[in-house]
Amino acid sequence: MSGNTCFIPISKHLRSRQRRQNFLVYKCYFDEKCKLDSVTRKFCRRCRLRKCFEIGMKQEWILNDEEKQVRRKKIEEKRSKKRKNSVQSSSSETKSTSDSNTFNELEYNRLTELFTALNIMQTPLPENSVEMKSMDEMCTIMATKVDKEIRALVTVSKNLSAFNTMCENDQISLLKYGSLEIFSMRSVLTYDFINDSWTLVMDNNQSILLRFSNLEYDYVFAAHKNYLRKIGKEWDSDPYILDLLTAIVLFNPDRPNLIHKDMVKLQQQMYMYLLQRYLLLKSKSECHSKEKFLRLLNTLHDLEEFNKLKMTKCAQSRNAPEAFGPLLREILDISN
Repeated sequence: MSGNTCFIPISKHLRSRQRRQNFLVYKCYFDEKCKLDSVTRKFCRRCRLRKCFEIGMKQEWILNDEEKQVRRKKIEEKRSKKRKNSVQSSSSETKSTSDSNTFNELEYNRLTELFTALNIMQTPLPENSVEMKSMDEMCTIMATKVDKEIRALVTVSKNLSAFNTMCENDQISLLKYGSLEIFSMRSVLTYDFINDSWTLVMDNNQSILLRFSNLEYDYVFAAHKNYLRKIGKEWDSDPYILDLLTAIVLFNPDRPNLIHKDMVKLQQQMYMYLLQRYLLLKSKSECHSKEKFLRLLNTLHDLEEFNKLKMTKCAQSRNAPEAFGPLLREILDISN
């Protein structure tokens, strides 16, 4: 036999014999009757190795120290290569977004205008709070609060240049059919997810605390709570996201009785674009920002469905003429 042809078989034979000797060196202190499971398999190396042989494992598969070192080296090389590729991918993504990491003058002015206008709707929580438990009282308080928020939204809208370019008919339609949706969406600002309670800020000195658990079951309040939990997962307690969503809801081209739908749609797309840009600058990842944007738009679809449910319930309320003021009755199309 020449050395070249028998080197590999002899090497395999020597390794196999060494592994068999290792098996013979191991001792079992329980007469080789160990019960092996995920815990006890660590206690007896001989019985564990014997069971491996019985189920078909070959001795050649057992690695010695040198082979283990070679395998660890290969694994580390693969990990190093993977990390290198990950860094290159991240660098490429960062480079692609570096050219758009700031707002231009037009975008900045539009955002500043919106955030400044919506400051009127951001009332701080007063120290005094009254807990409301009666559903009848709650309906009256809610009507007063909604009426106040609608008037505030009118003021906000008049401070938006895009809204002022609309004709009077379209302005009325946008406010009439969008105000309740905006109120419902922005109520997430004062919803306590931990205690399942909602605070209605009436003025600078008083607020009303509503605990959903203390109220009798009402499908509108239940639907409202479900919506608040959905949007609560997405808006990240970021008032800028909520303000941009407010503008997107306000300039909805699908509102009834609009004359210039294309103009309204153009303004909505502008605010959608600004929201996308803001999310991109915030997350530094184009992929994550797109996913976030789509999830936020999905919450607006849920908002529309909830608002239809609420409008139906309010219109059917027996106390509507007494509880609702003229402005709210106009919004709900309730005659005197």
